[in-house]
Amino acid sequence: MKVLILGAAGQIGQMVTGDLLAQTDDNLVLFGHNVSQRLAELDSARVTFVDGDFLKFDKVRQAAEGVDAVYLSFVAKPAIITGVIDALDKAGVKRFIVANVPDLYQEVSGPFQTWYWQNTGLTWQTDLKKSADLVENSDLDYVILRIR
Repeated sequence: MKVLILGAAGQIGQMVTGDLLAQTDDNLVLFGHNVSQRLAELDSARVTFVDGDFLKFDKVRQAAEGVDAVYLSFVAKPAIITGVIDALDKAGVKRFIVANVPDLYQEVSGPFQTWYWQNTGLTWQTDLKKSADLVENSDLDYVILRIR
């Protein structure tokens, strides 16, 4: 299997990359700002680096060609998600895995809820929820990982 990790140089992207390299025999395409330098220690026959920006949707499309799945470690703003979805559609990608931010679906509950809302706001009323809606309404076979 071949997996494209968008935002691979971020903390969560690096964790996902490490886990996939350790636990699978998947080939990875690592996409992000200066990933070839920032993640140089991961250079191997299983890893391809693509230095790029999410707003360069043609570059995202090129990186997505021939991959089986794409992972994004955050739900970006709607303008970015719209462009990424279009790029993945054009590349023929069917599986899109996105990790959301907590409480996107109002799932934070109990005593922590009051603190969370006071300190982070009402996530489900932000552009992040609009972005999740775009993913859900796309033609991609998606998974939105709900972080709790």
